[in-house]
This record gives sequence, structure tokens and C-alpha cells, in this order.
Amino acid sequence: MGSTPNYSWQYPALTDPPNVPQHLQTLADATDATVKNIDVRLTAAEGAIGGMFSPPYAALAKVGPQPIDPNLSTTVYWDEEYADTANGHDEFTDNARYTAQRRGRYLFVATLSGTLAAPGYLQFTFRVTNNDGVFTGWGAALNANAGDFAVKAVEFSWLNVGDYVELIAYQTTNQTMFLKGNETAHGGSQWAISWMGDT
Repeated sequence: MGSTPNYSWQYPALTDPPNVPQHLQTLADATDATVKNIDVRLTAAEGAIGGMFSPPYAALAKVGPQPIDPNLSTTVYWDEEYADTANGHDEFTDNARYTAQRRGRYLFVATLSGTLAAPGYLQFTFRVTNNDGVFTGWGAALNANAGDFAVKAVEFSWLNVGDYVELIAYQTTNQTMFLKGNETAHGGSQWAISWMGDT
């Protein structure tokens, strides 16, 4: 039997005894195995390319106002989803968290608005929980006057699959502060999570 140089498909040589059905089956089996191997590789490549063009992204919001008591670190919850391509957020269970479904570097941008009954210090920080414990990154901080306020908190962080991030609010006005939800015609508090890459 001879064989092809690239895929080693066998074919009958001139000196082989004639057996057309057997030779055809041998060639068909070799072709089938090669095509199967190519198909497996193409499927893997399509998955990788699809992940590059469809990265994880979520846009979360609050339905109604949330009270933030003074001098206490309070986890901000998000009970409405505009988008969540990787199902990293659950509106009904642990709705303060976004859990990474794909490893990589993420950008967090939260736009927060609310009302202060008295002047004071405001702080919003992103808290990441992973296998090593809890890491608190930066977000935003300001000294604000009484009345309405709006602030944007931004942070980059690396997340492995299963790591989760929360936004923590803290204020010192000695009176309860209220974060606005979308009762303000989508002008309330929102949070966008974007996957930026895995390097």
C-alpha cells in the first residue's frame, strides 16, 4: 500500500492484489478521521474567536432608592439588568455581586446619584473577593454639600473565574443618605462592567 505525503491516506500500489471494496473503505476511514480532526480544531478556533468578539459585559441599575446609614460600610445592590452577556449577575440572589465567568482584566464604571440631608464625606469603593481573600480597590470620594449629588466611580481589576466584585458605599453626614434608583427616569445609579482582555 502507498500513502499520501501529508495525511498518510493509504491507496493500493500496482503490486497489491486487487480488492476495490477494501481499498475504498481504508481510504474512506482515513479521510473521515482527518476531517473529524479538522472539525474539532475548527470548533475550538470558532469558540476562541467568538470569545474575542463577544466579551463579557453587564449594565446594572437600581429599581428604587437605597438608604445608606452614616459611618457604616454598605454594599450597594443592583436589582435591574439592562445587559449581562455572561450571566455574571443575579437580580434575585446576591444581587450586589458581579461574578466573573471569564478570567481577565475588567473595567468597572459606576455612576451614582443621591440626596444628602447634610454635608459630609462620601466614599464609593470596589471590593473584590477571590481565593486570596478580600481586596478593596479605589472608586471615588468627595466632600459633598447637602442636597442632590452625582459621582462616577472607576476601577480596573483582574478577576479569575469565580471572583466577584461589589460596590461599597460609606458616608459621614450623621444622617441617612439615599442612593437614587431609576425612579428618576434612568438618571439614577448604574453600574457597567466590561471585560478588557486577558493579558
